Amino acid sequence: MEQPFEYAKLPSPSSIRLLELDFSRDGGIIDGRLIVVDVHAEGRPQYICLSYTWGTPFLFAKNDPGDPSIWDKVSVLKLTDSSTGASGVISITRNLHEFLIRLTRNEAAAHIWIDAICINQQDLAERASQVQLMSDIYESCAQTIVWLGPEDQNTSEITEMMAAIASPKGKDWKAAVKKTPSPSLKSVFQSLDIPFFSEGMWGALGRLYERSWFHRVWTVQESVLPGKVIFFCGRFQMSLLSIRRGAYMIRQRFEEGIDPTYIGAEVSTDKPGAVSLEAYRAAHFIDRYYNAPTNPYDNTYSYESHRQFWAGVSRVPTWLQSKLCADPRDHVYAALGLHARDGDPFPVDYTKPTEDVFTEFCLKQDLGVSNLINKEHSSITRVANLPSWVPDLSAPLYISPWYTKGGAGYRAGGSERFECQLVSEQKVLRLPAFELDNIQHLGGSFMETQNGAGLVKSLGLLDTLNLPTLEGQDLIESFWRTLIANLPGYSNRAPKAEIWGPSFRSFCRYYLARWVCEQPNTETSIDLGSILDSLHQKTNSPWLPSADEVAGLAEGIKENDHQLVNSVIEGVKTYTVSLKRMFMHHIFFITRGGRMGIGPQALTTGTQIFVVKGCGYPVLIQKGREGRYRLDGHVYVEGVMHGEALKWGRFMDIELE
Repeated sequence: MEQPFEYAKLPSPSSIRLLELDFSRDGGIIDGRLIVVDVHAEGRPQYICLSYTWGTPFLFAKNDPGDPSIWDKVSVLKLTDSSTGASGVISITRNLHEFLIRLTRNEAAAHIWIDAICINQQDLAERASQVQLMSDIYESCAQTIVWLGPEDQNTSEITEMMAAIASPKGKDWKAAVKKTPSPSLKSVFQSLDIPFFSEGMWGALGRLYERSWFHRVWTVQESVLPGKVIFFCGRFQMSLLSIRRGAYMIRQRFEEGIDPTYIGAEVSTDKPGAVSLEAYRAAHFIDRYYNAPTNPYDNTYSYESHRQFWAGVSRVPTWLQSKLCADPRDHVYAALGLHARDGDPFPVDYTKPTEDVFTEFCLKQDLGVSNLINKEHSSITRVANLPSWVPDLSAPLYISPWYTKGGAGYRAGGSERFECQLVSEQKVLRLPAFELDNIQHLGGSFMETQNGAGLVKSLGLLDTLNLPTLEGQDLIESFWRTLIANLPGYSNRAPKAEIWGPSFRSFCRYYLARWVCEQPNTETSIDLGSILDSLHQKTNSPWLPSADEVAGLAEGIKENDHQLVNSVIEGVKTYTVSLKRMFMHHIFFITRGGRMGIGPQALTTGTQIFVVKGCGYPVLIQKGREGRYRLDGHVYVEGVMHGEALKWGRFMDIELE
């Protein structure tokens, strides 16, 4: 039996190992040799890097064309140290094994850097040192190969599709997708003279973005930093441009919806053309962040400007928060290569507790207001003993924060500079704030809204409570604006009432009618007709459907009156897109003072709302120990988002533990 391979100590902090593979005549791997080079040395050999996932390449086992259990198995690779002649074997994952056996003889002749082989994973000190060097490793390589895993039954057709959408020139692509108003996908395809994908192929494209590689935290810098990136799925090759444009397609497909009325967070993938939320998240990330620094639709791609863009932003770990990794500390360490490298580098230390890594990283970035608006609700916090003002970078960030969708213009805490003081020994943050209000009533959540029940609950509250209204708005307009944080979801301009108002009316009519159809009998415990009639008498709002309109559409749905139903559905789209972008994973609430708002879906009544000096959003506050407080996320509250509360509120120092 072969002895385990023993790694020799690397001679310098900038030393790395490169792998050379030998192949037998039938193409099977015999063994590999490791050579040591200085990554900064001019005379070192050229090498390629591999970007892949250690475990299964499929996020969902149902997408695996083979036996999903094989990915838990390991294979053996024989290694020889070229400098000492010592040899032995190491275990490698099945996904890595699948890649290696597909290398051609020419590719095998190259020097390859693969983290699982070229880093002694058992040596925490070396692992930390090599992670600190990761940006140099990927920036210095000749190219990076992205291995998405073995092909499936649709890979050949998907590759042709990706080549087709990558073929139009940048200016033609931009002209097709940047029209105002936003064009439908079909019109984009028509403008580019590309055949529209079949329902089955849309589903297959979505499954491509469900592959694990698109969801792992380390793969971002591995595909951003190199000067050249090539994607392989089994035998088939795709360009980064095609991956970027495919991401745009998937994002638009999801947002348009298979059913234009779909607003839920769960999609049935049984339908041939279904696109899952996971595929949407991956595509949304690529379309937004990989395209950000350059013309997002151009054939030319400036890697240098791309690297400069990522290095110049302070929210990189937050952007990576939706990504997966086995070690939560990697949510920080995987972002280091994407940051500007001025000053002292943030130390990589796998012996340090996660809460200390997150807190020290937060302090390293300076205590800015972004910590407050990036802070997750406590219901999804994963890391214990974390100060409440430190974002848990391992907590799932399902959707992009509001400030990325036009909400950066809000100034609830005024335009003065955010200031705070750290009581370092106690990890307590002192800052100026005042109590605005507290949560008294909870309406419908986003999930409840998809079946109409959330609308019924929220409208019931509006009918029961005697709420004040903003000048120039009736109660219903204030309601529909609140559900989308008074933003369309893609700009900082408030939605126009003459466009979003009628769309909300159609939206409300359709979902209330569906709710009526799903009730077991006509004698329901909630008299929807009375609620609608009462609200009409109180508000006379043009944006609320009448009880008769809802009842008539419910009958049309039951009788399959497609003409009537489709005429209503057509008007739903505008509001639905905004609702998905702004309200997903949130819940509607009404405060003790009668203000409407939306906040995290796990919100509880009694939670206090504070305005913090210099912070764009009001924040949620829970009582802590010894007169201190705990930060619990942020909210949208109507009528205070532009500093209106500063007319009567007075800032005083509070302490966050």
